[in-house]
Formats: sequence, structure tokens, C-alpha cells
Amino acid sequence: MTSDALPPWFERPRPESSAQETLFTRPLDEALADLHVSREELAYWQGMGWVTLTTDEVLSLDPGAENEIRFVRDVVRSGLDAIRR
Repeated sequence: MTSDALPPWFERPRPESSAQETLFTRPLDEALADLHVSREELAYWQGMGWVTLTTDEVLSLDPGAENEIRFVRDVVRSGLDAIRR
């Protein structure tokens, strides 16, 4: 069969999430210690809508989540968040 069309009883596989999963996660407390971010800071940022994860539901961080926290940390500590207060 040379066509890309599938018979109606087949369905193309779909990923469970829209992001690629990773095998390289780190425990939350270890990652936060390396980032010099406390759980309280992370909870505050989540409450402000600046990060998408919370300490209540996450036990480990993938590189994408670490980068999200790193980015928000750098913006907040630069003083740019004072504009939003």
C-alpha cells in the first residue's frame, strides 16, 4: 500500500503528552538546592502563575522544569518582578 491513508479501523498512535518525556530527572529537593530556590519561593511563584508546577505534585524535575524555574528565578532576582506587584 503506497498511500498514507489508513483503513478506517486503524488509528495512528498518539503521544500521551504533548512534550517529550525524559529519562534524566532529579529529585525535587536536590534540584532546588542546586538552583538556590526554596519550596516556599516555588510555591509563591506558582501562586502568581509564573511556573506551571507545584511542590505538592512533583517529586522530581526534568531538565525542562529546571530551566523553567531557573528562568523565573533569574527574572525575579533581577528585580523585574517588582513591576507586577
